[in-house]
Amino acid sequence: MAFLDSDQGGPAVSRGNAVAAVASELNIQLTHIHAAPSADAAREATKVLLDGPKDIDGLFAFNDLMAAGSLKALWDLGRAVPEDCAVIGIDGIPLGELVTPELTTLALGLRTVRRAAVGLLDGLLAGAVEPDNTDARLTLQHQLVVRQSA
Repeated sequence: MAFLDSDQGGPAVSRGNAVAAVASELNIQLTHIHAAPSADAAREATKVLLDGPKDIDGLFAFNDLMAAGSLKALWDLGRAVPEDCAVIGIDGIPLGELVTPELTTLALGLRTVRRAAVGLLDGLLAGAVEPDNTDARLTLQHQLVVRQSA
């Protein structure tokens, strides 16, 4: 299995670290690669990955856009999804229903994210939440949306 991670650093690093930690806990051998968070960069990175010595049967992408690029790379290489290589993205954006095969994703409701962010910001501005306190951190639940790619 491979994780196609963003190369942008900053807050994006936490998503990659979380994936690596869970894979380690579950004893999943994970090949970790980085690319710019775009479909084109993911397409090229996926081609390089699949041209390597490891047999990759699953690809977990940093976001749905990168997952779409990976789907295109697999198509370019004549590999069947999910039979040869399953693909899963993260975000749950509408693009996942427009690609073929439809993308399996860890969806995060954007309305929930907006509400939580505005509530946290309001608490910070009102002084009800201290910036360095654990109350200033949000943990949002994703929902696995299984479609055709996995």
